[in-house]
Amino acid sequence: MNKTFMLQRMWVWFRQWGRGSLVIDSTFRVLMVGALLAALFAMGSMAFIRDQETKRLMAHVDALLSTVESSVSVACFTGDATLAGDISRGLLTNKLVAGVRISAGKAVLTDRLREGTIKDERFVVTRPIPSPFGAGDMVGEVTLVADGEFIRAQAMSYSQISAIFLVMELLAVSIAVALVMLHTVVRPIREFSRRVHDVDINASKVDAYVIPPEGNEKNEIGRLAADFNIMIGNVRDLLAAEHAMQEEIATRERRFRTLVENSPDIIARYDRDFRRVFVNPAYAHETGTPIERALQRPVEDDTIWRPHMSCEEYQARLRHVMLTGKPDHVLLEWHRDDGRLVSHEMYIVAEYDGNGQVEGTLAIGRDMTERLAVERLLQRQASYDALTGLLNRRMFGERLREEIAHAERTGTAIGVLFIDLDRFKEVNDTLGHEVGDLLLVDAARRLTHCVRESDIVARLGGDEFIVVVPNAVEAKHLARIAGEIIQRMEQPFHVDGNTCYISASIGITCFPEDATQQETLLSCADQAMYAAKEQGRNGFSFFTREMQTQSQNRLHLANDLREALANNQLQVWFQPIAEVATGEVVKAEALLRWVHPDRGMVSPAQFVPIAEENGCIHDIGNWVFQRSALMAKQWSDLFPSVGGDAPSISVNLSPRQFTRGDFSDHWAAYINEIGLQTESIVVEITEGLLLSDASDILGKLENLRAAGMQVALDDFGTGYSAMAYLKKFPIDYLKIDRSFVRDIDADANDRAIAEAIVAMAHKLGIKVVAEGVETEAQRDILASVGCEYLQGYLYAKPMPEDEFLAYVSHRAAPRVKVASL
Repeated sequence: MNKTFMLQRMWVWFRQWGRGSLVIDSTFRVLMVGALLAALFAMGSMAFIRDQETKRLMAHVDALLSTVESSVSVACFTGDATLAGDISRGLLTNKLVAGVRISAGKAVLTDRLREGTIKDERFVVTRPIPSPFGAGDMVGEVTLVADGEFIRAQAMSYSQISAIFLVMELLAVSIAVALVMLHTVVRPIREFSRRVHDVDINASKVDAYVIPPEGNEKNEIGRLAADFNIMIGNVRDLLAAEHAMQEEIATRERRFRTLVENSPDIIARYDRDFRRVFVNPAYAHETGTPIERALQRPVEDDTIWRPHMSCEEYQARLRHVMLTGKPDHVLLEWHRDDGRLVSHEMYIVAEYDGNGQVEGTLAIGRDMTERLAVERLLQRQASYDALTGLLNRRMFGERLREEIAHAERTGTAIGVLFIDLDRFKEVNDTLGHEVGDLLLVDAARRLTHCVRESDIVARLGGDEFIVVVPNAVEAKHLARIAGEIIQRMEQPFHVDGNTCYISASIGITCFPEDATQQETLLSCADQAMYAAKEQGRNGFSFFTREMQTQSQNRLHLANDLREALANNQLQVWFQPIAEVATGEVVKAEALLRWVHPDRGMVSPAQFVPIAEENGCIHDIGNWVFQRSALMAKQWSDLFPSVGGDAPSISVNLSPRQFTRGDFSDHWAAYINEIGLQTESIVVEITEGLLLSDASDILGKLENLRAAGMQVALDDFGTGYSAMAYLKKFPIDYLKIDRSFVRDIDADANDRAIAEAIVAMAHKLGIKVVAEGVETEAQRDILASVGCEYLQGYLYAKPMPEDEFLAYVSHRAAPRVKVASL
């Protein structure tokens, strides 16, 4: 019992001591490998030795046969069975021989086999017996049967003894190798391990390194120590860098916290359950919710949810960000405790943990209150008429396109009422623009009371209004609306102490019965409106196919226009422009005229829009420019520049030609080709062109200026009159429209407008040309407000090329300006 207990204790001690020990482990592995190799070699060598021993014993049997060969030869030659028997008995006395057979020809002299012997052909040796007289004849045959069991036993015994010695040798070598490894490898490694274990990486630089065991400075252990010391140095550097990084992180965290806590943007973080885990002071200020109340509360808690968007919808947006990882923008609006509506654009992103899994969302809200207020104001100004509050022309166009698309999908009809106020111009001219504006406001109010909320009401400009009636089932419904509008409009207007009487002429058309395209639909309504005016005003008229006659005439006119240029039917006339200071003609405007062979003189108001529609405007515009440039050249040759600018001619450029044409390079090349100074050409454009969305407008204007040509803004004040573009675009001249000049001597408002235009232009370094000057009173007023140039019948009417050249030939040193279409 005590012996067993002691063995168990020794085994436990051995396992504990050897656990993790390189000495025990390596020694055990060497011995195991040696034993395994010894076993393998022993098994391999035993087979080999056994085979070799078997061959040796069989060779001994063959040698026995050779010793008795002569005696067997005599016995076979003489046929002596007795001799053969004696030979066989002698051979059987040898343990290797188990059987003997001697035959002479067909006669068997002796055949003996030891009892119990199993004959194995592998152990049988047969040899022919030659004649004893050496004549080369064979006299018999002898066969020896070796004892296979004895031979195998002998071979096995010999191979086992040899294997045992081989195993012992290999085990001895393994033990020697293990002892050598223990002394030269394992012990230094254990010592190296101990020294590594004692290293204090935070100690001084000297104490933080490992010294290799004695005698191992230059071997692998020494190199390992050197590499380990390098690693220690790297670790010390990394620790130092980590410490510095932690300090930097702490500093940045303090700065970030300062930034977040003082940021005007609201910041909120949500976990995967949509609970607020962080909000900054700006959040508390903007929402009126204390931080401690907001934290750990879910989004769906409507007791603290302020935005107009439902908390369910906001939570769905957060969920979508967490599921997809894609950022989202959400506009939240709510009323603060002070009643002010605030708007915040929330930028929501997913937050990830160290494993790349979404752990929540971060929402940062920028205060967009002021910006959205401005955008909404600008949107309203861009979409609604500033005077009446109705839709303006642009927004009306968008709404009508939407209604047409909806009607096409649903198969419903649309009614369009084009309304023009009769005698409004008289009120405007008699009582002034302020009264006219107030009347328009009242007319818009009355108009909206005649239609449903779902109907569209817009002011196209001036005294023109339009109504769109979706789902117009019957014509009588549209007629009833038109009749009510007419009835309300013929009621007296009490405006600013004045009683005014107007009426309305209304044109009615239907989609898709009359037209399927927006432009055609409006054109049909416009034609119907003019038909109502021709019928005596204060009434309405439905569009009819007979009204297509005008459209047919327009089509014929368009066809004739295509041949007009080739048939020399177009002419360029010029109207002089005088300088206020000297009264001299220094500029001219080129005006296009069409002398039709059948219709006579066709107004540009009729054919220029057609030319723009069918694309002829590009060829016509280039031809007008070339004629104008040649005229400017002739004029400059008559009166070259002496101490001043050369004469200039203005060429009107249509919006379509400007936006879709490639003209500036060709024009500049033609000017150089004829030897004309580039400043002798002034390109006139309308202010509506500058408000276009085309991105290359500014580039084309700059190309004109770069080529040396000047730019004039025609009919200024009649369109949008946005002042910002005067700074943005390169403009040399403003042309005051004749509508402001016509009543300038009688209407203080027109005079104030003209004076304001001139003052503004001069502040921007732009010169001013007034159009439609017909009286000396108009000239004097314009001169008094600082207008530089005048154009109108007071000086001269437009005239053909020859007449104009003769006209300026009698003027002293003029300076000309050319206008286009």
